[in-house]
Amino acid sequence: MSEVLKHVGKNVKIGEDVKIWHFTYVGDNTEIDDGTKIGSLAHIDYGVKIGKRCKIEGSAYIPPLTVIEDDVFVGPGVIFTNDPYPMSPRMVGVHIESGAVICAGAILKAGIRVGAKSVVGMG
Repeated sequence: MSEVLKHVGKNVKIGEDVKIWHFTYVGDNTEIDDGTKIGSLAHIDYGVKIGKRCKIEGSAYIPPLTVIEDDVFVGPGVIFTNDPYPMSPRMVGVHIESGAVICAGAILKAGIRVGAKSVVGMG
């Protein structure tokens, strides 16, 4: 892990050969599996699960309840949401299946599931 990592929460499980770059936040009870790379300024909130060999580019926001399976690419500036009706107490995560590609600047709606090897376009 980077020497200038700003915050890693409690009970975080980080696999082998995980790279986390500068000024990245990783919330409590998050799991990041082997070989995953997370870019600078990413915000990985609490209770997130990230699989093996993923690449999360810089400035991505991944909120609670998000599940990212193995071999997923998340481009720079991607935003996942988890509140289907803002200010609602009901939260639902986004689920990204193995091998999917989420291109730069995409915004994903709370509760969706992106299929295996799917591509979500930019912006």
